[in-house]
Amino acid sequence: MYDQVKCCISSKQGVTHFFLTLQGLQQAAISSPYLFALYVNDLPALIQNGNPEGGVNVGDRNIMLMVYPDYLVIVSNALEGLPSVTR
Repeated sequence: MYDQVKCCISSKQGVTHFFLTLQGLQQAAISSPYLFALYVNDLPALIQNGNPEGGVNVGDRNIMLMVYPDYLVIVSNALEGLPSVTR
């Protein structure tokens, strides 16, 4: 399904030529939300376990990341607090 995905960009100036896309999920494909969920399911635990000192304190809680349906926000009060994969 994702072996030869071709995309184009539509704008006011017209439509580009088709090109291969090597990353990401197809928008509006039925399987995309499930594949995304499988991919990000373990990511928060990996980030938190790999860097227990990261995040910012808000009241009595330490917030290191916020996960939304289609993206992930990693929070730190210093560059050293971010995982090396985000630098």
